[in-house]
Amino acid sequence: IINYRIEENDMREGVLKFFNVKKGFGFINDNETGKRYFVRFCSFSQKLARIPVVNSKVFFDVAEETEPLPEGCLPLAVNVTFKEERS
Repeated sequence: IINYRIEENDMREGVLKFFNVKKGFGFINDNETGKRYFVRFCSFSQKLARIPVVNSKVFFDVAEETEPLPEGCLPLAVNVTFKEERS
């Protein structure tokens, strides 16, 4: 288990580039930095009314790790909402 806290900056905008519904995980690309983040199904807002769809625009926070990530692991996206949910 990796412990984390939420970064204290504004939410980021990105695109859901992959999501495996059966396994409950996927990847988000940050629009500003191009950096890739790991996302779990449980990371989506509780108001999630649909299955995550690839190429959906999303807002998300980044979990700031309290310990260094193991090599090859991606940072975690949390509090993910679809752009349409924020209007």
